[in-house]
Amino acid sequence: MQRVGKIKWEHFLEMKKKREAGAVKKELAPLREVFTRDHLPAVLVVFLVTGLWCLGIWLTQAWVRIYYTYELEGTHVTETAGYYINTGVVVVGALSFVPIALLADRLEDGRFKVMLAGAVYLAALAPVLLFLIDRGTYPAVVAGQLLLMLGMAIFGAPMTTWMVGKFPTATQYTGLALAYNLSQAVYAGPALLVATG
Repeated sequence: MQRVGKIKWEHFLEMKKKREAGAVKKELAPLREVFTRDHLPAVLVVFLVTGLWCLGIWLTQAWVRIYYTYELEGTHVTETAGYYINTGVVVVGALSFVPIALLADRLEDGRFKVMLAGAVYLAALAPVLLFLIDRGTYPAVVAGQLLLMLGMAIFGAPMTTWMVGKFPTATQYTGLALAYNLSQAVYAGPALLVATG
């Protein structure tokens, strides 16, 4: 079996050749396979890690804008300006994924280390940045939301590759799809309602 954590096309091609040659023992259906003792811990870990991502990204991209344009008393930021700020922050965050992911690929066990750095960054600075956004001025809102998004980018840039590496080739798609989408439904679905309520 392939060592979990290595993600290469050759593994898929090798598995295809073995199946065509009949050299692979009969396997369970992928959905049944991910619920076995071998893969269920990885499903749970990916589910929980995705939960941190879901909550963080929805709150930094959607709820924060709603908060400083509609909910915050005495805000200086108009609805239109809020959309422009939010769009700019999302674009900068998306562009920052590439250098952060490249850094994670160059470090020894870099995916985990970069994700951990992003989680620590957010845990330490999120309260300060939310306090900054609470000032309601344009510079405070832009700086606070941009720095929150930077923390999410540090956590999220290597996350997908790290999650895929938690499963062997035969169950990568099924395990990731199940854990990721269930987590999105459980955490991201009610996030804005809970945050605003």
